[in-house]
Amino acid sequence: MSTSIRFSHLGLLILAGALPQLSHADEPVPLSQKQKEDAPHWGLGVGIAAQQQPYRGVGSKVTPFPLVTYQSKWISLFGNTLSLKAPKFSDNFSVSLRASFALGDGYKASDSSYLQGMRRRNGSIWIGPAANWHNDWFDMAVSWSADASGESKGQQAAVSFQKDFTISPLFQITPYLGATWLDKKYVDYYYGVRPEEVRANRAAYVGGSTVNTRAGVRVGYKLSEHQHLIFDVGATMLGSKIKDSPLVDSSSVPTVAFGYFYAF
Repeated sequence: MSTSIRFSHLGLLILAGALPQLSHADEPVPLSQKQKEDAPHWGLGVGIAAQQQPYRGVGSKVTPFPLVTYQSKWISLFGNTLSLKAPKFSDNFSVSLRASFALGDGYKASDSSYLQGMRRRNGSIWIGPAANWHNDWFDMAVSWSADASGESKGQQAAVSFQKDFTISPLFQITPYLGATWLDKKYVDYYYGVRPEEVRANRAAYVGGSTVNTRAGVRVGYKLSEHQHLIFDVGATMLGSKIKDSPLVDSSSVPTVAFGYFYAF
C-alpha cells in the first residue's frame, strides 16, 4: 500500500483492512464452512480520517468517506480495492489479482502557496497480484502493482504483518507493521520538481526509488451481530528519496481513522 496524501484513499485502505475479520468475528461455525465462505455477503458503512499531509504548506484535513464491501467465492471488494480470487488450495494461503483506485493520490497547485507553478499530479489505478498467508503467529500480505492509468508509469511492492488479539467476544486489537517499495518513476512523479517548475525557493529534483514504512494499531468493537466500530491510529515513515524532495517538509505522516460498519 503507498502513502496517500488524500484522506479518502488512505482511510479506505486502513479501515478496509479490518473488515474481513470484524464482519464475521465470533460467528458460530456453520455446518459447511466452505459453503459459508463461498456465499456472497456484503456490508456498508461510513468512515472519517485525518492525516498530516507531507507536502510543504499543505495542512491537516479531515475527510469522510463511504465503506462498501462485497465478498464471494471469486470476487472481493473492500473500499477502493477490487480483487479477483484464484482457486484456493489451502485455507491459510490465498492469491488474487487486485485493482486499486488511488483517487486521492497527488496534488493541485492550489493546495498551497508553495506548490504554485507545479503541474497537477493525479491519482492512478494500480493493478497487480497479491497474496495473503495466515499462520498461528501472524497474518502476512504481499503485493506488487503497476500504474495502469499511465499517470506516473510507476511500480510499487508492499509487505505487511499483523496480529489479531481477541480481548473479548466484542473487542479486538490488531497491531500491524508494513513496508512499501516505490520505484523511481513513482517518486519522481509525485515528489519530483521538473525544470519548468523550478522557482527561486524550489530547486529541481529528480526522485529515486525508496521505501516507506508504516506501523500502527487497529481496534475493533462489536456493537451487535451486524454492527462494528473500527478505530485506527498509525504513522508512515517516509523514505529518504521522498524526504529529500523540496516539496516535502515532514519525515513522517501520522494518521487517525474511525469507521462504522454494518455487515449484512
